[in-house]
Amino acid sequence: RFHLEAIMIANPGVPAYRYDPYARVLTRERYDHGSMRRVRRCMVERARSAARWGLVLGTLGRQGNPALLARVEAALCAAGGAPAAAVGLSARGGSAKGSATRAATEGGDGGSGGSVCGANAPVTLLMSEVSPARLAGVANVDAFVQVACPRLSIDWGEGFQRPTLTPFEALVALGAVPPWWEEGDEDGSGGDNDKAAPEGEVTLRGR
Repeated sequence: RFHLEAIMIANPGVPAYRYDPYARVLTRERYDHGSMRRVRRCMVERARSAARWGLVLGTLGRQGNPALLARVEAALCAAGGAPAAAVGLSARGGSAKGSATRAATEGGDGGSGGSVCGANAPVTLLMSEVSPARLAGVANVDAFVQVACPRLSIDWGEGFQRPTLTPFEALVALGAVPPWWEEGDEDGSGGDNDKAAPEGEVTLRGR
């Protein structure tokens, strides 16, 4: 349901259906927006107390966005941090080289020499695969921002040992943009495809 869930996440007020052409079954699909938003809010609030941040730039395909990474770095600088040198990590633990490394460092000051937070300067990591197990091995970081796929944070949010935010969530945690829960629909109850299917709803079968 990966792509269907992406549609439901982006359109909570639109009913979603899935048709199985083999079983000839049309089903109404649901997504628990309330639980997802509560988990994401909890991670944002935990990250606000982070003393040191890790910035993860995805190198798989075209997932990583250096311009977005630079925007998060700028927000961290405004909050009292400064970009540190990039550290490349491939899927097998080797160094990630080439244009991805240059793109990750060009948006900052070229190193941590001018940092206003000293030892707490954020660390930029280049990863082709981002997972809870890989981030668990990174020491001296209190919270991560992954610039790769938003669904990594949404789908595996509670699987990460430390808060692992999307760029938007990081900007919320740093006070650069207002929290979404101030919009008045914190639990997502205004959506039409959230929570479990109501009692009495039946599966439609094709001929």
